[in-house]
Amino acid sequence: MKKGFSLVELLVSLVVASILILMVGVLSSIGNKEYSKVMNTESIYNDISYGFKLMENQVRSSTSMTIQTNPTNPPWESSRLLVKHKKIVGAVATFVQGAFGLYQASGSTTKALVYVPDTSIPNTFETILSISSTETLNLTLTPNGNSVTVKLDGVKNNIPFAIANVILRRTPSP
Repeated sequence: MKKGFSLVELLVSLVVASILILMVGVLSSIGNKEYSKVMNTESIYNDISYGFKLMENQVRSSTSMTIQTNPTNPPWESSRLLVKHKKIVGAVATFVQGAFGLYQASGSTTKALVYVPDTSIPNTFETILSISSTETLNLTLTPNGNSVTVKLDGVKNNIPFAIANVILRRTPSP
């Protein structure tokens, strides 16, 4: 009686092992692609969530809020939300106006949702979410008394998103 495996048995086991290794590789590749997509989506929604939280904090503590349509300087897209705050330095109280909106610098292909803490100081803003020229980003601001409805939608990294929030001011308009 001979001990060992025949050539046919070795070839069959080699083919089965190759198929199993190929399946593991394909499943791993699919898993990595899905993980990357989920991480990109999470990054987009984290940026939007941060922006909405910042907007909510600024609107709730503002002394007034207005929506300015078709602003020109700096080059804002569509409309922007202006919020006014009381700033106390020493014993002197002054009012500072901040703004939220879509901004695209001249000569740039990037559009961004930005927050400007003080509109009287040029070129000072915080970018919340930016996109390239091949992607879309839309901001809709709808005032309603002491509240504003904010809708943000678009496509970034081939991932569509849409989110809306109603923000209520705590301080009544003067």
